[in-house]
Amino acid sequence: MRQSELASMGRFLIARVRDEPAAILGYYDGSDRLIFNLATRMPFRMGGLARHLLCQVVAESYEQGCSSVVINTDPSDTPIKWYQRLGFTDEVYWRRNYLFAAKIP
Repeated sequence: MRQSELASMGRFLIARVRDEPAAILGYYDGSDRLIFNLATRMPFRMGGLARHLLCQVVAESYEQGCSSVVINTDPSDTPIKWYQRLGFTDEVYWRRNYLFAAKIP
């Protein structure tokens, strides 16, 4: 299922340093952009590669008239502070536990 989703809407950007893959950004393309993967390999961290990829996707989103750019991340994880420094804000608050009442036939 994931493979069919990515074939039609999924996009990836890869940053290379001296022909070596250094960072990746994966997102779904549409009226909204959903970034689902942003990572930099250890030897290349703190060099601005992830920021460059993210800024490229955000700029293209504005140019193409997307209504929003959404990043899915764990609020307890450290990258959230990085996203906030770049200007992203929390728009949706999710609860960790949901009450599910199962209906028994």
